Amino acid sequence: NIPVYFKYREKIDKRHDPRIVQAYQTAMSALGYREILGPCGEDGLMGPKTEFMIMAFQRDKGIKTTGFFDEDTKQKIRTALEENKQALDTVHA
Repeated sequence: NIPVYFKYREKIDKRHDPRIVQAYQTAMSALGYREILGPCGEDGLMGPKTEFMIMAFQRDKGIKTTGFFDEDTKQKIRTALEENKQALDTVHA
């Protein structure tokens, strides 16, 4: 099962809840994108490093590179977590 915070249906941008942004940052870090965030890590801020991390994920998954946690991106994150048990366990920890 995917954690409830990954089921939000809204577009996340700079004005949104840092807890939700941080949850997606954590998920993407577990999927191998942690290095992009640098020393600040999963801080819940929708800054340029988070946007770059999103764009790298989007490119890798072959979806439109928006730099936002749009619906396509969120679905790909959920799918990637479901397919990668170790990453999902990291997010739940």
